[in-house]
Amino acid sequence: MQRPNSDTTDRGRISRIAATAVATAVVGGALALAAPSAGATPASATITAWGKNAARQTDVPTAAQSGVVAIAASTQTGLALKTDGSVVGWGTDSMNLSTIPAAAQSGVVAIDAEGSAALALKSDGSLVGWGEGRSQTPTAPLTGVTEIASSSDAGMALKSDHTIQTWGGSSLTGESNVPAAVQGHAVSIDGGNALSVALTDTGAVAAWGWDGGGGTAVPDAAKSGVVKVVASGNDVAALKSDGSVVTWGASTTAIGPTPAAARSGVVDVAVGFDFAVALKSDGSLVSWGSGNAYGQQNIPAAAGYHATALAANGFFAMTLHAPLASVPPVINGTPPAAVLGQPYDFTVTAATDGGVAQVTEGTLPAGLRMDSSGRITGTPTKAGRATVTVTATTGLGSASWPMTVTVQPQHSTNVQFSSVPPASVDVGALESDQYVRSFAERYNQTLTSNLTVGGTTVPAGTKVNVYYVHDDHVGSDNAAHTLTGSEGFGTKVLATATSTADLQATTALFKAPGTTYPTSTDQGLEFDDSVTKYVDQTGINFTLNSYNASDAARVITLAP
Repeated sequence: MQRPNSDTTDRGRISRIAATAVATAVVGGALALAAPSAGATPASATITAWGKNAARQTDVPTAAQSGVVAIAASTQTGLALKTDGSVVGWGTDSMNLSTIPAAAQSGVVAIDAEGSAALALKSDGSLVGWGEGRSQTPTAPLTGVTEIASSSDAGMALKSDHTIQTWGGSSLTGESNVPAAVQGHAVSIDGGNALSVALTDTGAVAAWGWDGGGGTAVPDAAKSGVVKVVASGNDVAALKSDGSVVTWGASTTAIGPTPAAARSGVVDVAVGFDFAVALKSDGSLVSWGSGNAYGQQNIPAAAGYHATALAANGFFAMTLHAPLASVPPVINGTPPAAVLGQPYDFTVTAATDGGVAQVTEGTLPAGLRMDSSGRITGTPTKAGRATVTVTATTGLGSASWPMTVTVQPQHSTNVQFSSVPPASVDVGALESDQYVRSFAERYNQTLTSNLTVGGTTVPAGTKVNVYYVHDDHVGSDNAAHTLTGSEGFGTKVLATATSTADLQATTALFKAPGTTYPTSTDQGLEFDDSVTKYVDQTGINFTLNSYNASDAARVITLAP
C-alpha cells in the first residue's frame, strides 16, 4: 500500500505515523503534486531488498537507487516511484508487472501492487493499472482521492469524504463489496489475495472478501487503537497506537506470535507471505514469521539506515532509506570491558557518516545490543566473553572485523578485577592491604570429562568460565589482614576450589597461559577464611585472612 498524503485524518483519531509516498493536496477536485514535508523521504533515497530472489526481485536496478519517494511490492516484483513522477519496475515480467506502461512513466503520485496486479494514481486523478491480474480501471479521472490500494484482481480508491470506490474483483470472493458500515468512515485501505481491509475513524480494522485464508477474521486486538493496517496474500497486520503489532490470516500457515521486540516502539509494518517486518522508532528493524527459507527475515544492515518506508510481498521485503556514504568502509576500535549490571555505551568506529554496522557472526553478551551506527549499549546480565564479527557497509562495499567484548563480574569496591591475567600470582607478586585481586582464567571452556571440585561434580560437556581470587597482604608481620567482599557473575556458580589440593588439581586444566601460580602447601584457604555462594548461586561472598602467605580460591561458573 502507498498513500499520496500523510495528513492526520479530520476525525482527529488516526495519526499517520508511517512514511508516505508523496505529499499531495486536493486542489479543485484533483490531486496536485506538492513538495515533501519536513522529515519526509529525501530526494536521494535509495532501496535495499532482501529475501527470495528467484525472479531477481531483490536486484534493485540503478534507476531505483536514487530519487525514490515510494515503494511497493507484488509477489515477485518491486516498484519504485521517483521524484519526477515516473515508476521503475524490476523482477519477474511473466505477469507483465515490471514493464511499466507509458501512462505510468510520468505524473504519478502514488503506487501499489499485489499478486499479479499493479496500480498507479496520477496527479490529475486518473488511474493506471497493469499486470495479468489487473481489472479495468475507471476510465474517467477520480476526484478527491487520498489513497489507492490494489488487491490481487481488484482496485480501491479512498476519497476525501472517507468513502471507498472499488472496481474489478470477483462476485465469488467479494473483495469489491465494501461493507456499508465502512463507507463514510474509512481513513486507510489496503488489499491482499482477493481480500480488502480498511482502517476506520474509530481505530478499528474492517476486512472483507475471500475468507478462506482467515484474513477477514479480525481479532479483538485490532478492533480499537489501530493506526495502520496492511495486507499481503492472506496475511494482515495492524499497527496500534501503543507501538505494538497484531497479525492474523493465513489459515494453513501463519506469521505466528508477535515477538517482544515488535510489541512496542513500532512506527511502520509490512507483511509478506507468512512473515512480517517492522520499523521501530529507534531506526531498527524486526522481522518474524513461521519460516525463513528464503532469508526474508535476514535483514541487511543497510536496510535500516534512516529508513522511511517498508514494503513486502511473497517472500521478500524492502525498505526505502537514505543513501550510504560513497567512501570505503572502515572498522576500528577495541571495546573496553563491560561490568555485570552496569550500563555500557561504546561506539565502534564503523566507516564514516553514511555507513552502517551489524553483527554478522556470533552474539554479543546478554543484555547488550549494537545499532546500525555501531553503538553498543545496554546493561550486561552475565559475566563472560563473546567474540563477534562486525561488518560495516557503505555504498562502496563491506568490511568485516572480529571483536571481543568482555563482561567482568560485578565485584565489591575492595576487589580489583583484571580480564588480563597477571604474570605471577606467587606470594609477594600482587601485594595489597586494600584489595583482593581477581582475574579471569578461562572463558567458554568445555569440560571433556567429569570434574569433581570441593565435593561437587561438574559433568563432562559443561561449558564453563573460570576465575581466580587472590589475597596477599603487604609485608610479613605475622598478623592477620582481613578483607571481605563479593563477586557476582550473573550465572550459576558450579563449584569453588578452596583447598590446596583442589587448586593444584585444577590449575593444570584452567591456568591462564603465561601466568605463574604458587605451589606451596598453604596455597588454599586457612581455617578462618570462607567462600560462600549467593542464595541464588550467581556469585560468591568471601572473607580472606592472609598472614605471611597468600589466600586463593578458584571459582567455576556456568558459561552464558
